[in-house]
Amino acid sequence: MLKRKAKIGIISLEDPTDRNVSSGTNYKIVETLRREGADIIWLHPYHSWLWIFLERTLRNIYKLLSSKTFMFRHTCMGAFLESHSIKREKIEKCDIVFASFSSPACYKLRLPEGMPLFYISDALWHSMIGYYLKHIDNFSKHDGDKIESYVLNKASKIIAPSKWMRNSAINDYHQPAEKICSIQFGANIDEKDIKYKKFEKRPTLDLLFIGVDWKRKGGKIAIEAAQWLNDNGVPTTLHIIGGRDIDNASLATKNIDYIGMLDKNSPKDYKKLIEELYRDQVLVFPTQAECAGIVTCEACAFGLPVYGSDTGGVGSYIADGENGRLLPLGSKGKDYGMKIKQDLLSGKLEEMSALARKRYEEDLNWNTFGEKIASLINNYL
Repeated sequence: MLKRKAKIGIISLEDPTDRNVSSGTNYKIVETLRREGADIIWLHPYHSWLWIFLERTLRNIYKLLSSKTFMFRHTCMGAFLESHSIKREKIEKCDIVFASFSSPACYKLRLPEGMPLFYISDALWHSMIGYYLKHIDNFSKHDGDKIESYVLNKASKIIAPSKWMRNSAINDYHQPAEKICSIQFGANIDEKDIKYKKFEKRPTLDLLFIGVDWKRKGGKIAIEAAQWLNDNGVPTTLHIIGGRDIDNASLATKNIDYIGMLDKNSPKDYKKLIEELYRDQVLVFPTQAECAGIVTCEACAFGLPVYGSDTGGVGSYIADGENGRLLPLGSKGKDYGMKIKQDLLSGKLEEMSALARKRYEEDLNWNTFGEKIASLINNYL
């Protein structure tokens, strides 16, 4: 808990109380800070008519010059206008400013002298180029790096939810290790709704895949894994949540249960998500690019071992052989299927299910996040 009541300003372009934004991570950060004794003030940057006019004009001009993507928000001009849209009088009411996934809104931010700035993000600009962000123009690349560097230098503390992000802060932006605090995220499910169950063998193995971006999250690999298991003596059903851009061939595959997109703000959809996490037995997470993967925390909360790609920040959430398996990036569905079958037959899945729940209780929960954040904040109150 905070040693005294504090007003914490949350910088976020999107409503931090929306459970769908950033997989609900901002929502949980705000909820956790309130539980630790903070009053929250939303420091809301917005895009003025000038920002919108310049963005459209420059983007259209750039289209004539290049086929690459122009990102005005990550230019110094766009970031400056965004940060200066935050009302100074609201900032002055705060004891601490907490910037969440919002480096452009912090560029040249007018903070009162001595006001602490905590910066948290699951990825930094330099490590995103060529990984998440491809075909970006050189101007946005350069300015994005400049903005990120400025904000990290300005921050009192940098919260790193993964080793991948921490290493980028140190190696790409030359931040001192003692300034960076490693604190993992938790499950973006309310604690009262989490139901742990032990793994039990069934006639049919129920796999779960969750991901909006079908291609990046490796949806086809998950289907191939389920197909391989069915072809090799393990009756399997793959339950799919998300897949906004799923292709017709995947939808026509046997032994899949396509649930579709779910909105966490909808009580009906939220309930369906809970039901699937409780019913299913293994999370298949063959993502091709990932900053953290909140879904791994949610799976562990329900006792689901996670089979995921060793990429980005995933390795900070899956310990190979403990709460799941880490497979090399580039692994095929057959590779996932073989690992799952091997662990099913050996009894390893039961062990990893218990260890997944233990990992959730010890690290991958918002109570632990809150205790660590409160301890940091208390040093500045």
